Amino acid sequence: MLLYETPACLLNRQVQAKVIFPKEPRVSSACKALTRRILAPARSRLKMTAIRNDVWFTLSSDVTRSLSSEDSLDSVATSSRNDSLEQTSVIQPLLTKEVLRAAASKPRPDGGNTTDEEQPIRSVKPLSHTSFK
Repeated sequence: MLLYETPACLLNRQVQAKVIFPKEPRVSSACKALTRRILAPARSRLKMTAIRNDVWFTLSSDVTRSLSSEDSLDSVATSSRNDSLEQTSVIQPLLTKEVLRAAASKPRPDGGNTTDEEQPIRSVKPLSHTSFK
């Protein structure tokens, strides 16, 4: 940082600089392209809908769906280096407000209770005085 440079100027300079990716871990070309379009100037920057529909996200969600429960993270990382997607990790699908609202609007099979502790209190009839004799 130069002596006369404010944090805002530094941030602006960093955002305008060309993105350089490291050699390791390996980053797929689709991921690089998406990153560059996300960091583009505001007038040409991608919107969230375009990001969610990007090839990189759709390919990574296909990989997530195709994994079996027997796959370990190590085998996923190893095989992903060799596959055509050039991926090194599996990205979870993005949760949006729409997805959360849709999930919240569905009736729950447990009637709205999330744990056993939240079960309604059942009324118990008090013992009569005659039962104590």
